[in-house]
Amino acid sequence: MTRFQYPAALSATAASCAVCLGIAAMPASAGTPLKVLYSFQGDADGSQPYAGLARDTAGNLYGTTEQGGTDGFGTVFEMTPNGDGTYAYESIFSLTGGPEGIFPQGSVAIDGAGNLYVTASGGGTHDGSVFELSPDGNGGFNLSNSFVFNGVGPNGNDGDGALPSAAVILDADGNIFGTCEQGGAGNIGVGYGTVFELSPSRNGWKETTLHRFGDSPDGSFPHGSLVMDKAGDLYGTTPDGGNHGFGGYGTIFRLHQTKKGWAESILYNFTGGADGMSPASNLIRDKAGNLYGTTALDIGTVFRLAPPAAKGADWTLATLYQFADIAGDGGYPYSGVVFDKTGNLYGTTYINGDGTGHGVVYELTPAQTGPWKETLLWNFTGGGDGKMPFATLIFDMGEKHLLGTTSSGGAGGNGTNGTVFALKR
Repeated sequence: MTRFQYPAALSATAASCAVCLGIAAMPASAGTPLKVLYSFQGDADGSQPYAGLARDTAGNLYGTTEQGGTDGFGTVFEMTPNGDGTYAYESIFSLTGGPEGIFPQGSVAIDGAGNLYVTASGGGTHDGSVFELSPDGNGGFNLSNSFVFNGVGPNGNDGDGALPSAAVILDADGNIFGTCEQGGAGNIGVGYGTVFELSPSRNGWKETTLHRFGDSPDGSFPHGSLVMDKAGDLYGTTPDGGNHGFGGYGTIFRLHQTKKGWAESILYNFTGGADGMSPASNLIRDKAGNLYGTTALDIGTVFRLAPPAAKGADWTLATLYQFADIAGDGGYPYSGVVFDKTGNLYGTTYINGDGTGHGVVYELTPAQTGPWKETLLWNFTGGGDGKMPFATLIFDMGEKHLLGTTSSGGAGGNGTNGTVFALKR
């Protein structure tokens, strides 16, 4: 099965009907204001932000653009709040194609000292990299560390990965964990992807490949970032592979550290039916250990995966909402979801909404039984407000606004460079 890929274009034609699915799509909320915080111009400031935003403790926002910058290989940017609801934009780093790589697609990770950690999907040997930007003491950032992946390795089965397209996560000791979409082993020299760890050392980062995927039965081409529980176990998704059908419809996996190393277990194999297919985004985890995420293809779903109720039992998946891909509903949620303090979920879909098909921001409210209630908070018009949101949303410091990016649209340049937006709840 070929690697999961974002579509160049998706039809806005409804593939199914909300009524026949038993799911009532809710109308968009009236008077929900969206403010464009920045429209990319497509020059040195960057273009096409596929990744979401990260926020530090002072409320500063950080992100990446896959294109643009001084060399056209992408940027890392910072947005500083002005105190009146607006933000000052600054491109703090342009990728050059050197050791930091090219074409960042993932969000920024931030440690307690204000260092930024970024993945680049290509670079060096074109297998991708992880790099660190450190504050220079004068309000700027310098490249302080980098690591380049070697793909499938010299023997074809000993690679550490390629195409790290998702954000990394950090533990309390400063170790870095992430996924590579390709590389590792198998698949005619391309590789099915890996999970890796980078640990601080005197000579930069020491790398450990925690797992090499094999397509069946453990999944392939991991596209989302990881989530870690209190015990240090790692959870993630693969949009392909598994044990259902040709190549599989994707998996949810866990990596657990043992005395002999890291051991993988598959928590769920998607069937391509009502449970969806191709989970390509990151997961989130609640206090009870439930995992929440989305499936991206065949219109898409939002799901919850619950831990076993008894020892020896299976994890249980519930489809919380199934999108209909029609006017008044969304379609193809490539982004993950985020919780508010009351347990509602928020996310974006790549297309549809008001019939123009440019994507939506949605809210899901828990239901006692059956599907959660969906409310569309914003229908992107494809104009100055942007279109085609790929990234997971975050909240501002007071949870008054949802913050996100659109990969295209906006008022800058030729109107295809994307935006950063704030949506008041």
